[in-house]
Amino acid sequence: MEQMQLFENEKLADQEVWCELYDLYLSKPDYVKAAFCTEEFLLINPHNHLNHECYASIRYSQSNDYEKA
Repeated sequence: MEQMQLFENEKLADQEVWCELYDLYLSKPDYVKAAFCTEEFLLINPHNHLNHECYASIRYSQSNDYEKA
């Protein structure tokens, strides 16, 4: 995990790094950090509908009030 975070600082525009970090954070589960990773790969590739679906799923999981998600 620490090596991925160090690599993240060097390759900020690499979507694969953000996806790997996303998977690692979801396995913990750390939804706040996973959501941040999804936001980053949304910025890299905003036209991919799967990225939006992934982000919406995390926000839904984070929320206690499902009307806000």
